[in-house]
Amino acid sequence: MKQLFFKNIFYILSVFYFIVAGVFIYKLGKEESFLIFNRSYNPILGQFYRYYTHLGDGFFVVSLVVVSLFIRYYEALLLLVCYSVPSLIVQVLKRTVFNEVSRPKKYFEWEHPYPLNFTEGVDVAIMNSFPSGHTASAFALFCVLAVVVKDSFWRIVFFVMAINCAISRVYLCEHFFIDTYAGALISFVTCIPIIFWFENSKLKSHLQGSLLKRI
Repeated sequence: MKQLFFKNIFYILSVFYFIVAGVFIYKLGKEESFLIFNRSYNPILGQFYRYYTHLGDGFFVVSLVVVSLFIRYYEALLLLVCYSVPSLIVQVLKRTVFNEVSRPKKYFEWEHPYPLNFTEGVDVAIMNSFPSGHTASAFALFCVLAVVVKDSFWRIVFFVMAINCAISRVYLCEHFFIDTYAGALISFVTCIPIIFWFENSKLKSHLQGSLLKRI
């Protein structure tokens, strides 16, 4: 456990992020923690995030699972499980408990009028805001990569990439900041026990093969 998480810079930075972001949300509230990003909107950055946000697409993560099958079955299965479990939790929450929670577009245009900056070319959704599925998927992906890749430099890069995927959802007016916080936290606390179990199970030795080795 200590070697996997406590000495892993990705997980250390993530815990620090959850503390700081939690205080940020607590101090500013749901509305202001979103508007502080929207008020500083830049069209160029908006277009960048328009494409960057696809790192959190389920299709992208599943594509990486398929690619991983050619490298090693173990990583492919680990990524699939770490993606599927938090994604399922998020989708159930979005469509049952929080199914009437509005996204920023509806919230600020219809319920609490305030002019927002939108990114050209992005079809913004209006419902099922909480929690953020894209952010949950991105954090699941990078939680796995931070264990598979041992280099600290890349673990820091993975952290930055995960955070930027969360920010992209806010920047594109797809989610409130608190939505991304919840999505990231769900993945984080879900992936840790899954990874720990995988790393200490017999699966690691039994799933050393790959599709490439069969060719």
